[in-house]
Amino acid sequence: MRTFSGFVRAMIFEGYIVHFNEEELREIYRLVANISNNINQIIVHVSRDDNSFDSDFAEIKEKMNRIWQPLNFFQAKVLQLKH
Repeated sequence: MRTFSGFVRAMIFEGYIVHFNEEELREIYRLVANISNNINQIIVHVSRDDNSFDSDFAEIKEKMNRIWQPLNFFQAKVLQLKH
């Protein structure tokens, strides 16, 4: 909460307070984005020479989506809580 009045309003209307470090959340997003970019670069590089790994790439992409989904959900919830 940025202000005491925002804190009081949240307690009155919502009944809970969530404390987290926004910088840590941004760092998590940055790291996951870096991992995703690295994986995409590997896929592009390997695909140029050999398409036999297509099923492996599909599995990797699906697992990366499974990482992004909870992060995006959490970010949306955090934005809803901000006052």
